[in-house]
Parts: sequence; C-alpha cells; structure tokens
Amino acid sequence: DHAGLWTAAQQRVLDLVDSVDEAAMTSAHLPATPEWSPRELLAHVVGVAADALAGTTDATVSDSWTQGHVDERADKTLEQVLDEWRGLTDAVVAFIADAPMATRTSLVVDLTTHEQDLRGGLDRPGARTDPALDVGVLAFGGAFAGKVADRGLEPVRLVGDHVEVLAPAGSHPTVSAQATTFELHRALSGRRSAAQVRALDWTGDPEPYLPVFSRFGDLHESDIVE
Repeated sequence: DHAGLWTAAQQRVLDLVDSVDEAAMTSAHLPATPEWSPRELLAHVVGVAADALAGTTDATVSDSWTQGHVDERADKTLEQVLDEWRGLTDAVVAFIADAPMATRTSLVVDLTTHEQDLRGGLDRPGARTDPALDVGVLAFGGAFAGKVADRGLEPVRLVGDHVEVLAPAGSHPTVSAQATTFELHRALSGRRSAAQVRALDWTGDPEPYLPVFSRFGDLHESDIVE
C-alpha cells in the first residue's frame, strides 16, 4: 500500500514540524543534508510531490532539480509551504494508485528518507521500524546490486531486520553485511560515512563495496550520528 505509506509519512512529518519551534525550521543543522535548513528540505519534499503530479520529475535527481524546489518556494512562509503540501495530498494518493511501481516506490522512498533527515537534525528520532524503510532498502539495494555487478565485485548479501538484498539478484554470496533496516537504509542512501559502513557487521572484506554503497554519490567523510 504505497499510498498508505506515503500519507502516513506525510502526517508524521506534519506532526514533527508542529512539535518544534518554528525558529528551528530555519536554523537547525541537518547533518545528512547540510546545504539545506529544515524548511528548505520541506520545500524540496513538496516540490517532489508537485513535480510528480505535473509530470516534470527528473529521473537523474540532479542537484539543479532538487534546488529548484527550494528556490521556487523561497518567498513562501513555512505555513504556506505546508499548506501547499496538504493541498496536494488527495491528488498524490490518486496518482500513486495508477502510477507504475517504480514511481510509487520513488515517492515513498524520497519522503521517508527526508523524514529521517529532518528527525536527525531536529533530534526527534522515530519511525525507525516503519515498513516504508523496507521499501527503501530494497530500492536502494537494487541500485547497489547493479553497481556491484557492473564493477565485477564478489556477490554480497545485505541483511536487515525483515529485509534482505542479494547483490546481484539471484547470487549466492559469501560476503555479507548485517544491520538494522534503519541503518542499512541510511547507509545505502548516503547518510553514513565510510567508517560507519565499514563498522557494520560484515562477513568478508567491506572495502570493495564502500565506493558503490551510496545511491547518491560518495559516502560522507565524517560520521553522521542520529
């Protein structure tokens, strides 16, 4: 139920924003996305939903596309950004119902990834066992598996709480990494350092996999503690 996962995450984020001082939404540091304030990150989240409905999504997730969401809403107040998002809810739910699986997954994964970015910066941990994180691990894990195959690396298994990724699919790895689904999700989405990925419960040598572990560029140089 991707629509249910998306709307549940949306409500959690709205509740999260309501629970913090508005000043924190412009001043808090987000370790996973240090270039954005919490309010700017929300502008991106809303922009993703708006672009999906408009059919203008960028499949490459380029920096210019994501920053465009922020720039387009730079003159809006936080409440105006949130009102725009609330106004899109019914249309997004209807859109997800008819969208291809990859699009449904992308919307859920983007929102729940940024939910955790916000929680990490605002010191409001939560939703770390939500089933949407399983969806994210499988999605990010698929990209990881493709890079493992492209580089001719030894097959590897990633094991979370209730989810498993074989890279490449159908292989029989002797190398494995085990962690909570939350930690795998954060690492695969590039929200961890190389040292933190190296510190997962590995069987075998993690080094060959570090350059391809993150879905979005390189792993962070410094540890991200959430």
